[in-house]
Amino acid sequence: MRAVVLSAAVSLAACSFDAGGLPTAPLATPVDAGGLDASAAVDAAPPGPDAAVDAAPAVACPAGYTRVAAVGRSAYRAAAAGRWRAAEADCENDGPGAHLAVIDDTTEALVARILAGGEDVWVGVSDRVDDGVYRTVLGELATFLPWAAGEPNDLGQEDCVELDGLDRTYNDSNCQLAKPYICECDGRAADRSAF
Repeated sequence: MRAVVLSAAVSLAACSFDAGGLPTAPLATPVDAGGLDASAAVDAAPPGPDAAVDAAPAVACPAGYTRVAAVGRSAYRAAAAGRWRAAEADCENDGPGAHLAVIDDTTEALVARILAGGEDVWVGVSDRVDDGVYRTVLGELATFLPWAAGEPNDLGQEDCVELDGLDRTYNDSNCQLAKPYICECDGRAADRSAF
C-alpha cells in the first residue's frame, strides 16, 4: 500500500480562543515545548474573514486513509490489486462508510490518479445489475462518466469501470481482472443490490 500525504490538521483540545483567534485564558499549567518559554506570546495574525471553515465534522476514517481537503470530507487509500468485487469487499472491510472510490468530478479523478501512481485502477462504478445502466457502489446512477473515445464498448463481459491512470478517463473492463484500486471513506454505506 502506498501512502500519499496531501493535507494535515492539528487539534488544540486544551486551548480556547475568541472569535479573533486569540487565547481566552492562559493554560492552567505552563507547557515546555522543547525548552521554549511557555509564557512567550505567539506572533501570528488571526485568520481573516475569508478563511475557509468546515462547519460539519469530518467522517472518522480508519488508519491508512489520506484526507484530501480539495474534495471535502472524503479520505482515500490505494491498494495493490484485486478483482472488482474483491476490491469492493476489501474497501468495505475497512469499516463503516468505506467502499470503492466513487469519483464525482475531475478533481477526485486527479486525486485517484496520484494515489494510484498513474496506473489504471478500479473505481466504484459498474453495470453489473443492468447492462448499460452504470451505478455507483452507493446505488446511485453514476453521473460522472468521463469515457475514453469508443468506450464503453462492452467487449466480452466488461461490466466494471476502471479509471485510466494517465488521462483520467473511464473504460469498461472485465470484472475478473486483477487491478489496483482506490478505496474511499466518506461515511456513506455501499448498496450491495447495485452491483
